[in-house]
Amino acid sequence: MHLGLTAPDIWYEAALHADTLPDAMYAPNNTATNAASTPAVRAGLAVEGFTLPGVPFVIVGRNASIAWGFTNSGADVQDVLIEHFRKSGSTTEYERPDHTWQPVAHHTELIRVRAGRDVTLDVLTTTHTIGSATIQTPIISPLYPSERRPLALAWTVYDPSTQTSPFLAINSATDAASLVAAFGSFASVSQNLVYADARHIGYHLLGRIPIRGPATQRPRTIQPFVLPNTTPLQDEQDESGDNPSASIPHPNFTLASFSPALPSSGPEAAGSPNSPSSRPERAARSGETPVFALASTSKNAVILSAAQRSRRTRPEPAGATPKVQIPPTPSAPSTDKLPPSAQDSAQAYTIGSPLSPTPVDALDLSQAWSGYIPYDALPSVLDPTSGIIATANARITPADYPYYISNNWADPYRVERINHLLDTSVTANHPLTPADMLRIQMDVHSEFDLLVAQRLAYALDHSALTHKDARLLQAANILRGWNGDVSANSPAAAITSAAYHEIWPMLLAPQVRDYANARYHIKLNDLQLTRILNLYTWDEDRTALEQLLQNTPARWLPHAYANWNDLLATAVERGLHHLNAPRDLSKLAYGTEHPIDIAHPIFGSHSPVSTLLGVATGTGFQPNGGDSTTVKAAGLHFGPSERFTADLADPDNTHANLPTGESGNPASPNFLDQFQPWIEGTTFTLPLNHPTIQHTMTLTPQ
Repeated sequence: MHLGLTAPDIWYEAALHADTLPDAMYAPNNTATNAASTPAVRAGLAVEGFTLPGVPFVIVGRNASIAWGFTNSGADVQDVLIEHFRKSGSTTEYERPDHTWQPVAHHTELIRVRAGRDVTLDVLTTTHTIGSATIQTPIISPLYPSERRPLALAWTVYDPSTQTSPFLAINSATDAASLVAAFGSFASVSQNLVYADARHIGYHLLGRIPIRGPATQRPRTIQPFVLPNTTPLQDEQDESGDNPSASIPHPNFTLASFSPALPSSGPEAAGSPNSPSSRPERAARSGETPVFALASTSKNAVILSAAQRSRRTRPEPAGATPKVQIPPTPSAPSTDKLPPSAQDSAQAYTIGSPLSPTPVDALDLSQAWSGYIPYDALPSVLDPTSGIIATANARITPADYPYYISNNWADPYRVERINHLLDTSVTANHPLTPADMLRIQMDVHSEFDLLVAQRLAYALDHSALTHKDARLLQAANILRGWNGDVSANSPAAAITSAAYHEIWPMLLAPQVRDYANARYHIKLNDLQLTRILNLYTWDEDRTALEQLLQNTPARWLPHAYANWNDLLATAVERGLHHLNAPRDLSKLAYGTEHPIDIAHPIFGSHSPVSTLLGVATGTGFQPNGGDSTTVKAAGLHFGPSERFTADLADPDNTHANLPTGESGNPASPNFLDQFQPWIEGTTFTLPLNHPTIQHTMTLTPQ
């Protein structure tokens, strides 16, 4: 799982062992429990993995029978509602969808400040329904000083029914079916679950994901994509020879990373449905989202966590494999009949309304939450014929999936890379070992960065700017010989990253200036423009840039440049300037420009406290490899928050490590003792049955 990193880490390693467990410990409504047939005392518990402070169970890990892991799915579980108020102060009222008026509730929140004045907040809330439940939605407008509308935040965590903890049943699951059943009542933050037992591997999306509007079937429609008025002159031609009017999405839309047969955002993609990919494998970008990979061979089944993505995964066809049987859940969708012509097509209908990327009217019933997607209707895979399940925050829905889950998936480069590495091993009939899985977790190859580097080298070879700067000629030679590994000592990776971060502002600035002037008659100054450009962030921006670099549409070429080669050469030139690059570019190192720093949230890495204690309170800046498109995703304060490999054939052949250490005390030798192995790519055994015991503490209840 890739998360923001601090010292101490968010996770810590734990193992739980019990000879027997009283049946009363199990929740009475647990889907894995049958109270009529279970004894008063259950079998014992033996489970290990990672957990969070205060949680008395293992959240990610394994027992003797099964291993599992999950990370954030990226499901859209929030909406911003535009409320309608009348009156003011303590008499303020809001309008409900039935056009009645109700008083706005006031909640007083007291924030105590040590050695200072306490802060009192008056939090206003409105009330909305989701199915038969009622949730309170706080007014968040005060967070935005320029906002004049009363905005309320609807979020699934405000629904009390989502506050569940079925981890006892999860920790004691005996096979794939019981594990999936136990997760059926996991209702909090939506996660992607991957799991394996001795016979099966599987994937299941978890959590409560709202259905907007009535949960009824409606004919599937693909909305036409319309670009703003940025059409080039009729005599303008693309350098590549492509049609200048070819559909390249405008940057304020989420680009569809898939072919028209596989829209990227559930039933309807936010982007052009007519933008075929330029490489055949782009036609099927894989999707299960968590940062885990599973591989199953005839000799072993291994579950991998921490950093992943790979190439050439195809979504499993609907109905190709039976689902694990789980109990039914409420809020089943309507089965209203569609016209015969609609019923004939597997992609003929959707359920609920499309997701809105902007705030919605609180009175709009087409956006009101009518319930949640049923658990047994969430995306799931069991025993795919490939023997591989790989997930890395990319799209998880096939083309005919009827519900709306997200409009903003991560770029697919990492999951493609994971699939490629696993597929290579499976095709070669090579039984995967923990060492193999660790190599995948540490992989820093980027197909995207390699593509950008090759295009930059070509541009430098064909731009007149190169002849004016010897460093640009050297940059072209360095980029041309690069293999795409974003290693800490790579000059090519440093040049590619620097140029990439220049390209988008260079492309967007003239588009935004022209649009603001034409639409709003506003001439933006540099500060205003910079603030607007900082808003242009979305998870598939690299996929969009890939298509732009491969198609080089003339209408996207800023008027200041004669051709795309000059634009890209200038991006390299600016990137080197901002890097303060040396005259000899071979001395550049990616890791020096992109280090990692895991710091204490209060003391930082180096502070008077660390000086007083005589120990470091963080790692300090350390050269690191990887970026957001590599299996080992990395950033300044971001990376694998844990690594975990479970061998289902041998419970004692489990491997794990943390970025920092098990202790939260900077003076402890276990505060940062796992950092060097973590950054260098080694790990530790975590035996389930026969651990090596060095210290023992016994807590006796009074």
